[in-house]
Order: sequence, then C-alpha cells, then structure tokens
Amino acid sequence: MIGDALLDLRDGLRRWPLWTALAWFEFHSKYRRASLGTLWVVFRFAFFVTVIGSLYTAVFGREATVFIPHMAAGFWAWAFLGSLITGGGRVFLSAKSHLSETPLPVSVFVFKMIWSHAISFAFHAVVIIGVLIVFDISFSASSLLFFLALIFFVLNGVWIVLLTGCVVTKFPDVGEFMQNAMRLLFFVTPIIWMPDMLGRRAGIMWLVKLNPLYHFIEVFRAPIVGNPPSFDSWMVVVAITVLGWGLAIFVFSRSRTRLPYWM
Repeated sequence: MIGDALLDLRDGLRRWPLWTALAWFEFHSKYRRASLGTLWVVFRFAFFVTVIGSLYTAVFGREATVFIPHMAAGFWAWAFLGSLITGGGRVFLSAKSHLSETPLPVSVFVFKMIWSHAISFAFHAVVIIGVLIVFDISFSASSLLFFLALIFFVLNGVWIVLLTGCVVTKFPDVGEFMQNAMRLLFFVTPIIWMPDMLGRRAGIMWLVKLNPLYHFIEVFRAPIVGNPPSFDSWMVVVAITVLGWGLAIFVFSRSRTRLPYWM
C-alpha cells in the first residue's frame, strides 16, 4: 500500500501542468470581478502590515525599524503555513466530484492547493521586499538560509495537506478543532510580539519553544531580517519534516482508496 501511495505522489507531480493551471484559475477567479483583480492580495497584506505594524510599534514601544520587519516576515510565513494547516482538511472534500469520476492521482489536488497558496505567497513577497527597502535591511550570508527554509516550508506543506486531508475527510470534527487551535497558536507564537518582550521569564519562553510553529517561523524569518536562525530551531524543523512525512505516507497509503466513500 505504501508503494501505491508513493506512486500516486510521483504521478501527481508529473501532472504539474494540470495542477498549476487549476490553481491559477482558482486563484484568479476569486478576484475576477474586482476592479484591481489579484492586486488586492498585495494591497490587503500591505494594509495589514502598515496598520498592525504601526499600532503595535506604539503599543509595545518598539523601534519600527526592528518590529515591523519582524512582524511582516513572521506573518508572511504564518499566512502560508497556517493556511495550509487550516485549509488542508478540505482538500479532498472540495474535489469530491473529481475523485469520484476521474482517474486522476489523488495527490494532484494536494499539489494544486500547495501551488494556489504559493501564488498568494509570491504576491505577498512584493510587500516584504518593500519593507526591506524602506527599513534598509541589509543582506548577509545568513540571508541565503531563507531559500533552504522555503524548501522546508513546501516539503512540510505537502505532508500537512496530505495528512489533514485524509484525517478530516474521515473525521470532520478534527477540522473544527484545528481551526480553533490555530487561532490560539497565532497569539502564542512570536508574530505580532517579540521573544525578548518576555524578559527574564525563562519558564514562559520554554513553553513558547514547545510550540513547533515557533521554530518554523524562526528559521524562515531570521534570514529575512538579517539574523542567523538558531541551530535548535533547525533541528526541530528537520525532525518534524521527517516524522511528518513518515506519518503522512502511512495514513495516505491506508486512506487513498477509501476517500470517495468517506465523503
């Protein structure tokens, strides 16, 4: 069964012209009737960064040159990974008719969702580049680690969608739990606040580091703002990637042929 699951993933990857086209059509259709079209993705993110960045800079008494790049890069990472965690559960439910009537590899719909969110991620990059220019964030050797972090984000995005799609299709209540859990995790993950705000409260910081999303955000954001990510965070990310893929392949191999019957 695991061999069949791996073949499905291979065949799905080979159908990249199909899932890239489907993802772009789905993304474009959301803004088809808007006068600014897909530029709304950029303006919405820019508005969020400007308003929330300015507000929390004043509330926390932080320097804008430090806090706004920190917040913007952190939310950029969260918007991609968090949307895959919360939206991945519906990946197969939204493709119900296709799964029942077409012989396409199941993983095609996983890759389509990843690519659809990658398009939004690319539009958001325009805002991040603007923030780096405005606040004169210089590049360093550690900045190259951003590309490695991006690869790990995509790798983890695939197994997350694959796993949550199977589980939520079978157990819909899990999807509701994940939605609420992610709302809570947003506030306990250093995105709109900075770890050094905790001061000497080491016990609280220890709890923060138990949050795996903290480490994903850290390895992604640190190179953008010119800091080297911690070795511990990289080790956590690598470990979760390996364990996550193993679990996802196991669950997918046992669920792949049953998905149409669970819908």
